[in-house]
Amino acid sequence: MMQMAKAEQTGGRSKSVELTERVLNAAEELLRKDGFAGLKVEQVAAIVGCGKTAIYRRWATKEELVAAVLLKDTEVGELPNSGSLAEDLLIHMKQGASYRGFTQPDGEGRSIWAALVEPAVRRLVDDALLSERRANGRTILARAIQRGEIPPETDLDAVLDMLGGFVFYRTMARREKLTEEVMARVARAVAASPPLYPNA
Repeated sequence: MMQMAKAEQTGGRSKSVELTERVLNAAEELLRKDGFAGLKVEQVAAIVGCGKTAIYRRWATKEELVAAVLLKDTEVGELPNSGSLAEDLLIHMKQGASYRGFTQPDGEGRSIWAALVEPAVRRLVDDALLSERRANGRTILARAIQRGEIPPETDLDAVLDMLGGFVFYRTMARREKLTEEVMARVARAVAASPPLYPNA
């Protein structure tokens, strides 16, 4: 009896994981097709063949569901420490560009990352991913200052905004494939002449 109960529990967990995966895939499909505003939990449930309550048990709001779609298969990545600012910035950019939808355009569909303009989605993704990436970026720049590669008055946030903004605009707005060669050129340019604080 104990073994049978354990097998049933294991099977239940497996089904639960499978359902979660199917919900996330369906939500991503609708997010690419209709964007955040057009995505309806009812439609996700209909595609998956489950009740809305099964979805809301996992994610209390649509914003939480969309954030889970964005965070699926994403990692902050290891903190690079090559001894070269340009190389570390390149690695940092490649880590961000490795997320689904950033390495190349999404065809005719919308970008799932456009949902970051929604404040609640942004907060959730920031707490789970972006804030740690930001901290890693600041550590990279702080080490470069200690090595004497860039001035102490370097505007760290401006540097990170330049790199992140470049990746986001090039892939999301211009919908162009982002190559390592292009990212390396940008990383070298920023490392050679970073923005400084006013009156520095």
